[in-house]
Amino acid sequence: MSEANEQPDELRQTRAGEALLARALGRARLALFWENLWPALASIATAVGLFLALSWFGLWVSLPPLARAVGLFAFFVLAVAATVPLFKVRWPDAISGLRRLYRGVDGVIAAVRRAVGWPGLRIGLGPVRFCAQAAARAS
Repeated sequence: MSEANEQPDELRQTRAGEALLARALGRARLALFWENLWPALASIATAVGLFLALSWFGLWVSLPPLARAVGLFAFFVLAVAATVPLFKVRWPDAISGLRRLYRGVDGVIAAVRRAVGWPGLRIGLGPVRFCAQAAARAS
């Protein structure tokens, strides 16, 4: 009878671990997307900020009409060039997200090994099961 109780409990723990990993993977992919997106947004903001700063200093009022047109055209070209990196931003795939997670897990695994006092702990089954093994050993 106890085996029947343990099996649903183990299944529930497995599903909880998979849900935890799926949420972590989603956050890792979101972080990678933001890391790719913000430089593109920063270049656009820089172009707009430079235009606004020169406008605030009254550059456009002091220039003759032809120079004003050339300056506005130059800022238009700068703004278009600043938006080009925005088109290269893509949503990262699951493999990139897993790489990101695994890079961050190495430090956590070392810390858990030190905290638990189990330096020979193996993680062949993956980080989620490793943490479950370490928690079970610690309790």
